[in-house]
Amino acid sequence: MEMQNEVRFQRLGGSCQLVLENAEDFRNAAQLNAAHWIMTSVRTDSLLANKDFLAFLDADSNGRIRVDEVKAALNWMLNVLTDLSGVCKRSDVLYLNALNENHPDGMNIARTVRIALANLGMPDAECITLAQIKDQTRI
Repeated sequence: MEMQNEVRFQRLGGSCQLVLENAEDFRNAAQLNAAHWIMTSVRTDSLLANKDFLAFLDADSNGRIRVDEVKAALNWMLNVLTDLSGVCKRSDVLYLNALNENHPDGMNIARTVRIALANLGMPDAECITLAQIKDQTRI
C-alpha cells in the first residue's frame, strides 16, 4: 500500500518526530518504513502507560514493543474504527458509530459497549467514556 500523503516530521528534543494530527497521518504511519522510526523497539517496563495496553502492543510477550507491533496495532485500529476523529482529538470517549461493525473485532467491541451501557442504565447512549468502561463494579 502506498502512502496517500507525505508524512510530516517536526524537531523535538534534538530529533525529528513524526507528526500525527489526522486520520491520514495514522494511515501513513502504519506504512512508514522502520528506518524512519526513532526507535525500533522499547522495553515495556520503561514506559509509563497502562499495563494492559502495553501487553496488547507486545504481541509476542517478550517485554519489548517493536515497530512491527506498533504498526500492527495501528492497522488493527484503522480496521476497527471507521471514524478516527476521537483518536485525533485524544478523546476518552468512544462513539458506537465510530466502530466498524463489519470487522469481527469492531462488532465485538460494539456488542461489549452496548452491554456495558445497558448495565450502567444507559441503554440508548451513543457513546461510552473510558471511566465508564473501567467501572467494573457498576458494569
